[in-house]
Amino acid sequence: FFLIGQQTCESESMAKPGRKRTAAKSSGPGFAVIAGLVGVAIVCCWLFLTLQGGSDSNASGGTEAAGSGQQRRDAQSSGVGGGKKPRRVAGLKVLHTGWHDPTSFTQGLEIHQGRLYESTGMYGKSAMHILEPVTGKVLRKIEMDTTLFGEGLTGVDGKLIQITWRENVGKVYRVDTLEELQTFTYDEVTTTTEGWGIAYDGTQFIVSDGSQFLHFWDTNDVFAGAPTSTRTVEVKFPDGAPCKLINELEFIPDGGGVLLANLWYKDVIVAIDPATGSVLHTYDFAKLRPHASRSKSEDCFNGIAFNATSRTLLLTGKYWPKMYTVDFPDQTARFNAARAKLAATHDEA
Repeated sequence: FFLIGQQTCESESMAKPGRKRTAAKSSGPGFAVIAGLVGVAIVCCWLFLTLQGGSDSNASGGTEAAGSGQQRRDAQSSGVGGGKKPRRVAGLKVLHTGWHDPTSFTQGLEIHQGRLYESTGMYGKSAMHILEPVTGKVLRKIEMDTTLFGEGLTGVDGKLIQITWRENVGKVYRVDTLEELQTFTYDEVTTTTEGWGIAYDGTQFIVSDGSQFLHFWDTNDVFAGAPTSTRTVEVKFPDGAPCKLINELEFIPDGGGVLLANLWYKDVIVAIDPATGSVLHTYDFAKLRPHASRSKSEDCFNGIAFNATSRTLLLTGKYWPKMYTVDFPDQTARFNAARAKLAATHDEA
């Protein structure tokens, strides 16, 4: 740049013979110095940006691991990372948005002994999955017989129990390999003679059938191959209306034990007192994945897995391409307050 400035001054003095030679000589070096300083500044800026870009590349390992970029974008879209606050749905924080297999017709979602499992439905496509919790990747898949329509799923003592829709057939699997250990049959132990959701409360199985009723199955009888219903409870909202179309179930220990349930084609989760059948709270998840953002192939909201260690829920839907991790702090105070309110209302009546 210094040389260019010098040459420019000399050429200008040559092009304008009327200007004195002494003036051209005195102004030439000044311009050259300025041009040189500008050039140096530009070169310094270029070197700084080059070195900065290189350090960023080195810090990230040069090449992003497969899927990590998408996970970061998912996390940012859910409000995690980038300094953004997590968005809130149903009064709960959405901590992470991960991938979910959009070909899975989710019927049951379960965390047992540190692993995440999924039961999927549809004739000819029903299967059992072991999933990677963060990415949603299917780690292992066992396809079911084409005559069976997979439904709810729960875990107990290192075993997975899965029921079917209209076939009255249940299956027991090993948690590590999904090896089928046994089959059991059930008939006339649900109101509709169908199987929808299933959960385990520590002593017995609780089964839904698409109606407003919950059915309690003796654990020993299930493993003996012939479930028996010990009692049936009708689920009602606080106003006395029946809570119909109960689907996927998940048992949580809060408040002495409460069932979380999806309702078929409703974007809500209801918290049910299994002792009385009373709905203690309704969580509105309409904004979790709004209908306007869903593709035509996506079906309804369904799938609840409770992680007791992190106090979070994993939520998804049938054919949904996303699975959501939602913060779920202890709800004991909320549930006990609801029980007290219902008791007071009953006493007044």
